[in-house]
Amino acid sequence: MHVLGLAIRYGLPNEADAIAKLVNTDEFPRQTSTRDIARMFSQGSFLVLDRDDPGDPGIGGLAGSAFLQIHDGRGELTLLSVAGDIDAPNLPQRFIEVAEMMCVAEGCEAMELKVIERPQLDAVQRDLGFEPLHGSTTRRDEALRLAKRL
Repeated sequence: MHVLGLAIRYGLPNEADAIAKLVNTDEFPRQTSTRDIARMFSQGSFLVLDRDDPGDPGIGGLAGSAFLQIHDGRGELTLLSVAGDIDAPNLPQRFIEVAEMMCVAEGCEAMELKVIERPQLDAVQRDLGFEPLHGSTTRRDEALRLAKRL
């Protein structure tokens, strides 16, 4: 059994390898290296959620992560990833909500979201008010860009 940590927090540069493992899954290989992740820390913030297993203190690591950049009054959330063995269907939505709150706190007027994993899209569009950007792809293997005004 995997227990999730209590709060989404800022990721740390020394977690670049763990984040890269989450981002590069067999189903959605993004080919983002640990070095790429480490460089991204200077361009934005990684949001992460810890996992914990009280029955086995040796099990830990990250349950999920996402990358948030804020620039020119816009937030952009990418690389949203959840560990495959985590059964928490609302976890992607929670990452998006936290990122949105951070964008509002920074004075952003809009937020963009890039997602590959299509099952997330219905809830994102319906519950959080994101809409596909004009010209965004519908191919399953490419990121779909969604946006909303804040």
